[in-house]
Amino acid sequence: MKPVVLTIAGSDPSGGAGIERDIKTFESIGIYGAACITAVTIQNTEVFRKIFPMPTETVEEQIDVVCSDMKVTAVKTGMLWSKEILLSVIDRLLYYKPEYVVVDPVISAGTGYPLISKIDSTLFYQLLPLATLSTPNIDEASLLSGLKILTMKDIKESARRIFKISNKPVLIKGGHIGPRSEVRSPRLGEKTDILFDGESFRQFSDTVIEGEFHGTGCCLSSAITSYLALGNDLVSSIEKARSFLRESMREANQYGKGQLVW
Repeated sequence: MKPVVLTIAGSDPSGGAGIERDIKTFESIGIYGAACITAVTIQNTEVFRKIFPMPTETVEEQIDVVCSDMKVTAVKTGMLWSKEILLSVIDRLLYYKPEYVVVDPVISAGTGYPLISKIDSTLFYQLLPLATLSTPNIDEASLLSGLKILTMKDIKESARRIFKISNKPVLIKGGHIGPRSEVRSPRLGEKTDILFDGESFRQFSDTVIEGEFHGTGCCLSSAITSYLALGNDLVSSIEKARSFLRESMREANQYGKGQLVW
């Protein structure tokens, strides 16, 4: 029987990111996906317009109704929006104690639209210690660590600082490097992610796949969660998830007027 993985995140009506991307990823890898919607977003591949958060009780009840019925092996968190929702999710995770938790500390959309009600990195300080792995991108890592990231050395220092907060491994994703950051991979044309486990760094690099893509961060973190639920170790899960993401990106199409989706 397939393992059950629960995603706790926002809904994207275009199907490219959020809950919809997570469920597609779970099913593609061979996982049974369950979902708790924290907010309904109004977005597509071009624009992000509005967020309608769920009441805290609704978020809690969604988690309860799934976890009381199914054996949830792993949980992936995405957009949580408010301090109240985040604290409710922490409470439920402490109660149900899933084997694996992957925290994608979503702070803003690729367009820059804020995905938490207040840009306050300390909102995540209680959640990160519950994670098997956290997966911030460059901007999120900068906010969490309080360090402006401009170089690869900065990425490593940021990872150290986030590890001190969580005492859990952190994977800083290099896929959202853009005009807000001057970071470059060791070799031009590469995309590099950095894993820090508290003792050593591991670098994952691949050539860049050209194009503007919608939902890559959601896809990578939900793929890592899937491979962990299937019994892979952390490094293998990251390697397999990155391969899955790259293959997915190669199959992406211009279904909308903006970013590519698959």
